Formats: sequence, structure tokens, C-alpha cells
Amino acid sequence: MTLTDFQQQLQTHLYLRFDYRVLHWTPIAGSTINDCYKLTLQDGQVLFIKYRDAPSTGFYQAEQQNLHALRTCGCARVPTVIEQTEEALVLRWIPHGPPSDSAQFKLGQQLAQQHNQPAPCFGFEQDNFCGLSSQCNPKMDKGAEFFGQHRLLSQGQRARDEGYLTFQEFKQLEQISQQLTQWVPEQAPALLHGDLWAGNFMVDDQDTPWLIDPACYWGWPEVDLATTHMFGGFSEAFYQGYGSERRVEKGFEERIDLYNLYHWLNHLNMFGSQYHSAVSGILRRFAGT
Repeated sequence: MTLTDFQQQLQTHLYLRFDYRVLHWTPIAGSTINDCYKLTLQDGQVLFIKYRDAPSTGFYQAEQQNLHALRTCGCARVPTVIEQTEEALVLRWIPHGPPSDSAQFKLGQQLAQQHNQPAPCFGFEQDNFCGLSSQCNPKMDKGAEFFGQHRLLSQGQRARDEGYLTFQEFKQLEQISQQLTQWVPEQAPALLHGDLWAGNFMVDDQDTPWLIDPACYWGWPEVDLATTHMFGGFSEAFYQGYGSERRVEKGFEERIDLYNLYHWLNHLNMFGSQYHSAVSGILRRFAGT
């Protein structure tokens, strides 16, 4: 489907279902995965559109389910879904504001409150995606087995098959995956955002924080916290807010790279060899070779 065909089809759908009349489509830059647009309606409402031509089956349905899970949790704000189709997700527009320390402190509190709510097991109700990568979420009782098999090794096998990891590097990854309890303390499963780098939260014009673009599952809470360290963008106020609601176990700083190995492997698979050095450095550190 061409972009023009998609726009015409969506405009017709929004009119027939909601009586929405579109005045303007404004492209928005910044996403490496979706084409994004701001839609201004005749009645003054503003919508946000995420579009991808021929996405993987269930791609936007999974995001809608993730947003629903976070909303049901009742801690952080998430965008309102207006409509979901195979090629697009239509969301209520959120007016942007500056990422203040007060908003980051509140976001930290909300994430900790989310992590304090128990989940039934590790895994999730359905499989979904992290970025463009499929994310398998079978229900399991043991966090180390879940993270080792369905986070590290699932990405590692893909990287090996694509030629991004050597035989020796994959063996290192297998070793790490089998020994996770050596480093990771016991943690009850909780609902995770799943991909909480700085680009996946925003602050509105009322200084309210919002979570966006989730890749939810039930997992170790420290994994979410570790992801916030990947590309910066979270202030000390965020971590103070988190600590005001939930204790961070001793030695967390030493575990950050171990948790983030999943995301570095995913970046390696999605974007290529520029992320190999990050992966190989963590493998050498934790495999001891």
C-alpha cells in the first residue's frame, strides 16, 4: 500500500467510524521504526499516527495491548488509543513540555509503584515486539530461565545466524545465560515497560510524565531500571523518585550491563555491527574470558 493510499483509507475510516474530518497531515521526524504524523481535525482535536507499511502480523495490536497493560496497572500515564489497524496506531495527541526534574521524580515514583505490584509469573499474556524484533513471552516460574532463554539466547541465536556473533561469542553468551543466578538476586516478577530508554518517555505541557512505546512483559524489575542507563536522558531526580518508593538492591550498578545485554543484542540484530563492541565487551566481562 502506498502512503497516499494509506492516508486516504485511514481518513475514510476515521470519518465513517468517528465522524472525524481530517484537515492536515503533518509529518513528524524522529522515529527509526515508524512513519509518524500529527493529524489536525476539523473540530480542533489532534491525533498522533504511527504507520508502517507491511509490518509484522500483530505489530500494532501488540502495542495496543502493552499500553492497555500499563494503563490497567494504574501508575504512569500512557497515550489513549483511538484506533488500531494492521498498518497503524491512532493515538490521542499529547502536547509536549520540557523534561523537568519534578516530572522525572514523579516518573521514578510511578515506575517503582508499578514494580511493587506483583505479577503472576515471568512472561506475559501474549508475545509481542521490542522495536522490530519479535519478543517471545511464555509463562515461566523462574526468572533466570526466562531471561536466559527468551531474552539473551533468543537474540543471541539470531545474531549468530546473521553472522554478528562468532562461535566463541555465542558460547560465552550460553555460559552467561546458564549462570545468571550467580549475579542476579531473587526478584519477584512485575510488569515492565520493557524498553525504557529516554526516547520512550515524555513530559506534557502540564509537567506530567507519560510512558510511550512499551514492550511489556512480566520480569525482573531491575531490568527496567537498567535500561534507563543505556543512552542517558534520565536525571538524578528520576532515580531519587524511584528510591523513595522502592529499594534498589546492593550491587545493582554491577548488574546493569548484564541486563542491558538483551537490548544491545537486539540493537545489533536490528541496526548492525556498530553495536558489536558493546555486546562483545559485556560477554568478555561476564564470561571471564
